[in-house]
Amino acid sequence: MVIAKAPTAVAPTFSATPSIHQTGDGCVEFEVRLTSCPAPTVQWYKGETAISDGGRYRAVTHTDGVNYILTLTITGVTKDDSGAYKVTAKTSAGESNANINLNLEGLFIAVTAAPQRIGCFHHRCKTFKQK
Repeated sequence: MVIAKAPTAVAPTFSATPSIHQTGDGCVEFEVRLTSCPAPTVQWYKGETAISDGGRYRAVTHTDGVNYILTLTITGVTKDDSGAYKVTAKTSAGESNANINLNLEGLFIAVTAAPQRIGCFHHRCKTFKQK
């Protein structure tokens, strides 16, 4: 008789630098990757305010059981969407946070998180500056 060992609990650990993608339909999508066991409870924030899934915000989690891709999509992005964003992942084994800053200035969108990207958004060129 073989007795299966329960998986060891692992606190959520972010495995890549957060990234931001511009979609073709006028949206911005934040993406973070993490590993965790058991499944984490996930919460996105703008500043200190928790973001609820719905309306202009869509939070999605994809997983293979241990590896997770968390996305937050904002539709109809405006200057008011500028600011500090955070995602928190919690389990019984611990908690981790990832931070992303979205800075909207005039016609340009400047994002701090990873490498630089350049693209077009509503037919006006925008620069996504990520670090």
